[in-house]
Amino acid sequence: MKGSPKIKDLKAVKTIPDLKGFRIIDYTGNGWAKKNLAGLDVTWAPGIDNVLKMLAVGRGDVFVQN
Repeated sequence: MKGSPKIKDLKAVKTIPDLKGFRIIDYTGNGWAKKNLAGLDVTWAPGIDNVLKMLAVGRGDVFVQN
């Protein structure tokens, strides 16, 4: 999100484990995320449009895509 206080930390992310501590939002049915983001703080939304709306209102820090 523009103006996020975590933007500097997000820019430093280079690997999946670097995402620990961030609130991740992804959509139900994304097999890549289910497999690769296991063990991280992931909130599942019903679709990409919901993911983007949740990010816009600050309900998460990042949406990760492969």
